[in-house]
Amino acid sequence: MSRGLGDVYKRQVCMSPNGRIMMVSYFFMDSGSMKSSIAFYNFGEVGENQTDNYVSGYDYLNTVVPYVQFMNNSAAFAVSDDRIIFFSGSEKPTVVATSLFDDEVIGVYHNSDYAGVVFRDATGEASYRLDVYSASGNKIHTQLLDMDYSDIIFHKEQVIIYNSESCQITNIRGADTVSYTHLRAHETSQDLV
Repeated sequence: MSRGLGDVYKRQVCMSPNGRIMMVSYFFMDSGSMKSSIAFYNFGEVGENQTDNYVSGYDYLNTVVPYVQFMNNSAAFAVSDDRIIFFSGSEKPTVVATSLFDDEVIGVYHNSDYAGVVFRDATGEASYRLDVYSASGNKIHTQLLDMDYSDIIFHKEQVIIYNSESCQITNIRGADTVSYTHLRAHETSQDLV
């Protein structure tokens, strides 16, 4: 990519599930300021008449956008060091919502309908905080997590949080449906001796 702006670094590329739209995150310096750009390229009929198939793009000053992801063919999101941005549109994606954060992002999880961002909990009530958003960018709820998780899976209307010893399954609004904890075999045998 050349804009006459000096060095441009591609951070991440993501394709829509149908392979029609490509979302790219770029990072560059512009007149001494850090800038990130999110660009959308359409490889269908709509993009054929556009220069380099470029159909839409957005610039963000003083932030780095290392994570871009399509949720489905018409919804995508991007996470920077200070915000989550939601896009909608199956031909020329546009920004539909932005939510700013003050805390450092620990992890990002999603499915075709929901996205979740994990932070360290600043209140001291738990170890982590999970903020859950709909594909349109509405914040659905905040869930405090008091376990060191290995992974978080969004499955339909459920959030599955687990590690090698515990599993917590909640509905998408955070109400517990199942919580399970077990001891590993070697811990049990040591306790018995």
